[in-house]
Amino acid sequence: MTNCIHFPPLSSGNMKNFLALFLGFLAGFSSFAFAQDCTPNWEVFSSEPYVEKAFPDTNVTYWRYRFEVPENSTTGLKISGKFPYSRYMNYNVYDQKTLDTAGSLPDREILPEDGSKNPFLENADRKMVQRDYSTWIVPSAYLSMPLPNILPLPNGQYVEVWYRVYAPDKGKDKNGGVALPTIKSIDLLTGEETACPKAKALKTPPFLAFGSLPPGTNRDKIEFYRPKPGGFYPNKDNTYLVGFLSSDRKDVNVIQMRVPTFAKTDPGEPFFSDKNETRYWSLCSGGVSQKTADCMRDFHFKQRKDGFITAVVGPASIREKVEARGLNFINRGEFVFSVMIYRNLLAQENFVGNQRKVPMLPAPELFNEKERRRYAAQNYIGDYAPQGQSCSVETFLAELEIGKSTLCNVPSGL
Repeated sequence: MTNCIHFPPLSSGNMKNFLALFLGFLAGFSSFAFAQDCTPNWEVFSSEPYVEKAFPDTNVTYWRYRFEVPENSTTGLKISGKFPYSRYMNYNVYDQKTLDTAGSLPDREILPEDGSKNPFLENADRKMVQRDYSTWIVPSAYLSMPLPNILPLPNGQYVEVWYRVYAPDKGKDKNGGVALPTIKSIDLLTGEETACPKAKALKTPPFLAFGSLPPGTNRDKIEFYRPKPGGFYPNKDNTYLVGFLSSDRKDVNVIQMRVPTFAKTDPGEPFFSDKNETRYWSLCSGGVSQKTADCMRDFHFKQRKDGFITAVVGPASIREKVEARGLNFINRGEFVFSVMIYRNLLAQENFVGNQRKVPMLPAPELFNEKERRRYAAQNYIGDYAPQGQSCSVETFLAELEIGKSTLCNVPSGL
């Protein structure tokens, strides 16, 4: 039995000694049990602007647990929680040295506990009360064990377990209205709780965000490309397109694109549908420092009548004027070199705008600038690829003032 200590039969003569021993055991039991509970080792990975690297999305809550896995480890982690009231959640295991994923478990693949149901399945009741699950993360040698919701834990490495919650429902906290999942450390040979893996956090390697960066831009054209994934804690359920903005921080960048449909969780839909073109999408601004300045996600964008959106990306000083005209605004940030990141989550395979149709951009040393532009996303997914142009803030504000139908030569929807 887990955490049990068996005492020999007692005589009346040693009852006092037993009571003293037993009371002493109780006094120390709480600290003994706590050693098996690894939940306090969760660390928040901030999605606030300008804090963390790896281009976090400000609409997402990130938690991680960093530790060392010795060679031939027999220790597994049992993570237990409730499905959040949110658009999406998942678990990922990463190698701390490369920041690349070793395994991923999205919400719709997680089996619920007996008596519970998964609210991320088609037509599931999103408000169901019984929503418990457990996930197991075990060394690779134990992946054949009959455990539910299992992920690999590479032996002899420094690893990170990540837990993500996307777009919590209105009125719910950042964790989607449920408690942070608990973590128990289990000896897989005995089934008993054991000491938590030794906490270990390596220094993040520099400049691992993308394996290839898009070509630079000028005021004539802003184009997006699909970079090779690098070590930036990639989520396997996401795809990314990246484009450089004008290098002049005073310029205004105007971007347009046709947008995909997405899961309608924000209005409080009672039943879940996963038949949309994407589960979730967002546009974020950031710098080559890999920090994020600002993000806007699907539900918050105002769409034009033609199914496109226009996004104005510029200095924070013009936000009020832009939003007063009913336009979407994203803060460019104070970076010397700014990029935009367009995320698509769980896109349908047959979606005409699926970013996986865009070939990954080769490393810059392999192609000259002209050849690399053949990889621009619009060549493969058409209007579903973001495109735009830049102009001076003076030109932009003058056009905005008169309600011009184009801003920086991009349709405004005004």
